[in-house]
Amino acid sequence: PGCDAVGIVAFLNTLQRNLDSRVVFADYAIDGWSSCALDKVRALLSSRFPHVTIEMAFCDVRYNLQQESVNGKFLEAIKADTDSGEVGTSSRLILVSYLLTETRQKWQGFFNDLCRALYSSKSMLLLCEPTAWQIHDFLEFFEDDFVDFHIWLDSSQDSPHLQSLERRMGPAVVLVCLK
Repeated sequence: PGCDAVGIVAFLNTLQRNLDSRVVFADYAIDGWSSCALDKVRALLSSRFPHVTIEMAFCDVRYNLQQESVNGKFLEAIKADTDSGEVGTSSRLILVSYLLTETRQKWQGFFNDLCRALYSSKSMLLLCEPTAWQIHDFLEFFEDDFVDFHIWLDSSQDSPHLQSLERRMGPAVVLVCLK
């Protein structure tokens, strides 16, 4: 999860933009990631963006977001910046890396809850997967109800005829802008 965050920070830096007030790293294996990589990423981000709160939260997308016994810490972290305690506007960009592929369709309930919670916030999801097939499933499942538009950012960006191929070579990356 740290590579995607560092990439976003580098991208924002080239645009001379700052991070908002909160970064939340969430993963099923967050404790392992924290000790081997994310603690270093947190230190880097904290020194570059001292006004930003950086949190780590356990998250298991095989369960619905609203299942507090499993995903309560993540839900609490993404609600933390709002006065109302709702999700909505505090979560503008959510990076999802290899998660759809690793959980093979078990993510639908979680992302349905997340997209519903983020509805009308104009939030974005950056989906990065080793192949495109799960991203196609995601778009098919959510496009009508929650997706305003999406943009392929991978090697198929300039070759639209490749975007429909599910087994093309190389990773698949798409930016999904929610309604």
